[in-house]
Amino acid sequence: MIYFSNVDINISKNIYDFLISQNFKEYMNNYKNKLMIFDFVAPIINDFKKNKKNLKILEIGCGNGIHSVLLSYFGQVYATDLENTTVSLGDNIELFRSKLFKQFDKKIIFKKMDADINPFKNEKFDIIFHNSVIEHVPNYTQFNERIKESLKIGGINICITGTPALCIYRIIKNYIFRFPFIFFYSFLKVILFTKISKYIIIKKIIKVIQKKIWHFQPTHKILFEIAIKKFNLNIKEDLKKIDKKELKKYLPSLLHIIREPKYNRIVLKEISNKLNTKEENVILNYILYFKNLINEFTFNLLPQTHSQHTLNVLTEIKEWKINSWKKFHTIKNLKIKTIKGYRYQHLFGMSYNLRHSFFYKIIKIMSKFLTPSFASEFIIVTEKIKDN
Repeated sequence: MIYFSNVDINISKNIYDFLISQNFKEYMNNYKNKLMIFDFVAPIINDFKKNKKNLKILEIGCGNGIHSVLLSYFGQVYATDLENTTVSLGDNIELFRSKLFKQFDKKIIFKKMDADINPFKNEKFDIIFHNSVIEHVPNYTQFNERIKESLKIGGINICITGTPALCIYRIIKNYIFRFPFIFFYSFLKVILFTKISKYIIIKKIIKVIQKKIWHFQPTHKILFEIAIKKFNLNIKEDLKKIDKKELKKYLPSLLHIIREPKYNRIVLKEISNKLNTKEENVILNYILYFKNLINEFTFNLLPQTHSQHTLNVLTEIKEWKINSWKKFHTIKNLKIKTIKGYRYQHLFGMSYNLRHSFFYKIIKIMSKFLTPSFASEFIIVTEKIKDN
């Protein structure tokens, strides 16, 4: 077990014991990651709660719920997340979260998020907390406007998100160091699904690969299955052609739809609105687009953006600059209080390897002296100063 100076040992031990007793060992690295984040967040809350009692806290995008439990030691927590939670958090996430909240249910109220980020309509909060959420919303400023509406006067919003350093780190890690593997995968995918796929030996090779990689099949077939089985769309309607240049604009967003269709259904709606056509027609055009082998090949080489709503990685880097985040948070009656870097993935590698005390001490020192823009991720705290 690993302890952090700003997290009560009893709290971290309670969660650790839960993971072991319920056989949720696959969440152990995530648990350590949450503790590291909270080691930076806890002092912010402790400083805020001086002379305040019975804090009401909202966590948006609570995921597996570990942060909600950590927050519950400061007050009553209202936790929320989308119904179709991202599958990257694990297939057992809802089971895990329900068991965890049952264990700590006295101070946690959970509701699934609907169209609104705050499903607790009549509640206003002292603290709103969200980690790696804002970059997944379509409009950052509108998101902060809704945050402001849900805060009490004097309440604070604790937002954790990424910087260009994190974007660049992901590009280097996933699309430069791994490029030979990506190229081979793309080449193999295109070659095996040509006319030679009719041969028995090729069919067997494809089946073996598909057992390991579910998306190893032509993209146009993946899209057809998503449209029919996931979205219940009727794609037999007449095709209205969309210019290929327009289709290419939204390829990074399409990657998100393919990899997590239910979670990213809203992205398809956004694309169809921008192209001024029906969702069915968007899918139809992309199906025809990917029947071209060159388009299939280049699509599989394409770097994926972290945000579903960003046009490309260069746009994302620009959006994630500290000054850009400050601009998105600077709205009427919402004042920026603190900006603090806390994570340095691009220097030390994957986050869960940073739990060794030596590296973590370096991180704590770095966060005191380096500018937030040098960090991979940072914390921005805003305060509601008055009502409109």
